[in-house]
Amino acid sequence: IYAVEAPDWLHSVIASPDGKLLAATTERGDCLLLETDTGKILGSVFGLPRMYKVSFSPDGERFAVSASEAVQVFSVDRVINRCRT
Repeated sequence: IYAVEAPDWLHSVIASPDGKLLAATTERGDCLLLETDTGKILGSVFGLPRMYKVSFSPDGERFAVSASEAVQVFSVDRVINRCRT
């Protein structure tokens, strides 16, 4: 069991279908991808104000984030790989 310091209020937290990732949205407009076993932040997306909900696709390869007036879909692998470089 671990605690993760979030940068702001969390709106939504959801586990990926395989249980290996968590996605969490924040009030300030971040969506964090975390490794379930360790709590390590593997990637993030930002820029949408007030992200409210997040959901994984059934295969776990994509996730959708809803904000005030928009929905965006992201590739899990691209977000994680972008943060590694």
